[in-house]
Amino acid sequence: VSRQAFIDWAVENAVPIERLTPNDYSEHSDNNIHNAAFFQSLSGAIQSSSASVVMLSEGFHNCREMMTLHHAVIEYLVDNLGFTVVASESGLPESRVISNFLQNLR
Repeated sequence: VSRQAFIDWAVENAVPIERLTPNDYSEHSDNNIHNAAFFQSLSGAIQSSSASVVMLSEGFHNCREMMTLHHAVIEYLVDNLGFTVVASESGLPESRVISNFLQNLR
């Protein structure tokens, strides 16, 4: 696929996210109307492919906006699509904190 073909596809299939906070997909969220198309598109892509694994990537590490997006998407996947496992890349220092939390070591 050529670079231009990819760009054309991306422009044609882009779904904007107007603003995002965790729980934006909730019926009770004021932002729901703004991002319904995003979550519907995400759900449709996952369900049509029968995906059992969803990988999230980020353009910037430890950026508030990317973490907020990941938070909302993960909550949506768990609450609405039945996903039960979340794995995330992290650096060694962060992985120790998560490991301790999961083992109740605090």
